[in-house]
Amino acid sequence: MAEETVSHHAYRPHHQHVASVSCPHFPPKPKEIETPYAEGVTMIEHPGIDEYVGTAEALVLAGLVPEGHFPGMPGMKKTSVSFLDDGSVYERKSTHAIRKTVTKSSGGRWMVRIRLSRDVCKQRLDVARLRTDAWRDQVRELATPPRLSQIAVKSRSHLRLVWSAPA
Repeated sequence: MAEETVSHHAYRPHHQHVASVSCPHFPPKPKEIETPYAEGVTMIEHPGIDEYVGTAEALVLAGLVPEGHFPGMPGMKKTSVSFLDDGSVYERKSTHAIRKTVTKSSGGRWMVRIRLSRDVCKQRLDVARLRTDAWRDQVRELATPPRLSQIAVKSRSHLRLVWSAPA
């Protein structure tokens, strides 16, 4: 059996102990696909959106955000700016769906989320489900150790609780 180590231990209220056990043979859970999009810009594919992360200059050069359309700039909202399909800035009164949102990320970087069409969303969701199902099948095929409650019953069945009054 592979050596297992406790990587995290915590005590929670109501007398609950939580521990994470790392298992080197455990297959990694599928993640979103991250690919380079343009110089200084990475793209992460989610089932419903494409997420682009980079500096303001890199996002402008990649054609994802027009210059001067970042949050906090003159005429733009303070923390997040959303755009409609025609490229105009979203206002609360608008009845059109938001197509693109720009928000500040960490380290002087910006995040642009672009909503995808229903057809692309459905295709990506189907692929993500297939990847997750394949991962679950791998996990089910792993050998599982006996439950702790079963071990405790077998190894302590000879013990008896005896109480005696203090002397």
